[in-house]
Amino acid sequence: MSFIKVFWADKTAKYVSVEDGSETEDQPTVRSSHSSKVSVSRPFYFASLFLFAVFPILIIALFVQHGRLAHAYINNGFLKGFTTELDPIKNVLSEETVRFTGGLHFHKNGTLYRETIEGEPQYVGEPSPEIDSAWNQLLKGQYMNLAGDEATSMVERTWKDEHGNYEVALDVMHTLHCVNKVRMALDPEYYPRKESHRIHRMHVDHCIDYLRQTVQCHGDLTPMVFSWSDDAGRVVADWKEPHTCRNFHSIRSWAEDHFRP
Repeated sequence: MSFIKVFWADKTAKYVSVEDGSETEDQPTVRSSHSSKVSVSRPFYFASLFLFAVFPILIIALFVQHGRLAHAYINNGFLKGFTTELDPIKNVLSEETVRFTGGLHFHKNGTLYRETIEGEPQYVGEPSPEIDSAWNQLLKGQYMNLAGDEATSMVERTWKDEHGNYEVALDVMHTLHCVNKVRMALDPEYYPRKESHRIHRMHVDHCIDYLRQTVQCHGDLTPMVFSWSDDAGRVVADWKEPHTCRNFHSIRSWAEDHFRP
């Protein structure tokens, strides 16, 4: 409280020294607490008042800036690439909002169906040449050759052929290969295996476990939402929430440009 009193002190109070105000026998030393006043210079008063006003603003600004820096750090990894990712492709990274397709819904009679978008490539369903063609197009650029400056970060990290090219593959392309492998394993009559049962099973197991680790690694936190369905007679997933994704088209185009034939 004594510090606060400084701000409300009488600025006109005059300092009286002991010598100037020496008491005599006719002037008893009786002083009221109400008459005591503290002298404060105007510069000190206004400087202190300024600090009291500015300090809370500085604290708020610090917290806001910290939040912005944290968000920028996250975006720097997502949009500019992480240190573990291939360097030369980082300059094509961009962001897009995507609504996933293929959600499960119910007809009026209560039967289940999978949502499809007319005119869009289909990657699942009963095996067909059209589905196989869609996958072949999607997996273009699965294996790549890098040379010159683009291969700098790969020196002594991967295989180098006799022409000086460094062989690499993007993990996203290998993951898609695994999705396709599991898809084909669902229809062995249409896709007869070209390897022994043991090797085939081992390959599929590898792909499933690799997909598990990929999903856990990327940890998409987009919320799934639910609503009541009269057609199903219960609460069902809506499948309508947008996802924030890297633009896959630009990634695949870059990989295709570096495709190893």
